[in-house]
Amino acid sequence: MVSRNPFSSEIVDQIQNIIEPYLKEIKEKSEAKYITDWKDNLSKESLFSAIDYEVPKSKNNNLSSVSVDKPAKKIEKIIKDLFPNLYVACSGTFYYPNTGFMSWHTNNDNPTDRIYISHASEQGKSFFRYYKDGKVITDYDDKGITVRRFTATGTKPYFWHCVGSQCDRVSIGFQLAKLDVKDFRPMARYAIIEDEKVTDVVEWNGDVNVWQPPTGSTAVVAGDSVGVGDTYKDSTFTATTVSSIGVDAKWIALRKSRNDLLVETDWWGVSDRTMTDAQKKYRQDLRDLPSTTSDPEDVTWPNKPA
Repeated sequence: MVSRNPFSSEIVDQIQNIIEPYLKEIKEKSEAKYITDWKDNLSKESLFSAIDYEVPKSKNNNLSSVSVDKPAKKIEKIIKDLFPNLYVACSGTFYYPNTGFMSWHTNNDNPTDRIYISHASEQGKSFFRYYKDGKVITDYDDKGITVRRFTATGTKPYFWHCVGSQCDRVSIGFQLAKLDVKDFRPMARYAIIEDEKVTDVVEWNGDVNVWQPPTGSTAVVAGDSVGVGDTYKDSTFTATTVSSIGVDAKWIALRKSRNDLLVETDWWGVSDRTMTDAQKKYRQDLRDLPSTTSDPEDVTWPNKPA
């Protein structure tokens, strides 16, 4: 069952005020494109072609995750306050352009209650679609914030669902679980390390099924004083000096942009999907950065294949 808009108007207003300042940045940094056949991936026929198989993650998408994590971190605090007796973890942050979509899937590999928060630029131009009791149900988004809560089941019948959009749509998902589960892991502050430099600082519970560090980096538990640009060597963090932070920050920004682009195309490598040679080359060219450039402000970025 899908519960729609279970939050008070005050909470919805708080969430909208958090998301809206980031909308321009999220849209500008997205590389998701306008495509013509997006509806085919969300059709009843597409669902029935997959319904006898295990499809925990969507196999086809037209979306971006760049910069959506920024408002998600703030909204996560609100969700934790609303559910103090539950373990709360952010499960996905996405921007859908016009013709954006996430194809049919079940999340059956991680069965939990889930909350999906979306922000749509237009009324009734984007939707959450699901299959229940033999029927495909399309639940259109309101303009602004729409909140949905549902359960992803780990046994059949799975909760099949997908997303489509003909406007600008931002979606942030959260998992809810009982605190007494055996595999509960508390959230902690982690520094993301690459080439002995801290490139990002995140809150994470160490569960790679929920999230994992970008390719080529490692995550290390860090204290409150550790920040982006610091050095990590021989299991010790060293604060960045004022004189070096300018140059270091440019290389860190380059790595973060590269990591964001890799995250955008991680879905190319999901099971039952084979990357094309062009897709493999694109991701390898990204991984080769920054070693292939001598100037962090003059980078030749690889072209993303269609």
